[in-house]
Amino acid sequence: MNTELPPSPSATPFETLRAVLDEIGWGSEPDESSRGFYVDFGGSHLPVADAVLFLTSGPDRFVCHFHVGADVPLERRDEVCRFVARANWGLCSGHFDLDLDHGYVRFATGFDFTGTFLDPVMVRRAILTAIQVVEIYGDQLVEVMAHAKNAAEAVSEAENKAFN
Repeated sequence: MNTELPPSPSATPFETLRAVLDEIGWGSEPDESSRGFYVDFGGSHLPVADAVLFLTSGPDRFVCHFHVGADVPLERRDEVCRFVARANWGLCSGHFDLDLDHGYVRFATGFDFTGTFLDPVMVRRAILTAIQVVEIYGDQLVEVMAHAKNAAEAVSEAENKAFN
């Protein structure tokens, strides 16, 4: 990833996002009406199957969602909720979300760029941070979803492996 490229305040935020995604090999068909991109990592990948990266206006924000490749079974949602709360506690950027009604899990991050241009370096850093967090916690999240571990054990194992 080239972090030495100068920011281009003349590019639109959408053009900037598209250029960053092309640069990292995540080129996809844009949805200009939603100001976003859908990136399919193929098949039913675990822990992550796809990503949605988009822009909001008023305020101007870059948002990145990584979706877990399987839904949480109804009987595991309480334990996955505990996992999400424990994993989120120490995060300084981004967070896990769990939709209790449908069992969807995602990692979300982003930043506000209201009043300035969308800096491609910041976009790449936000994506990289999200990837790093998913790499730390993703496999353990899947273990909790599959009844193999409880939330406390899984988060502890993920953090010990990553930070010790």
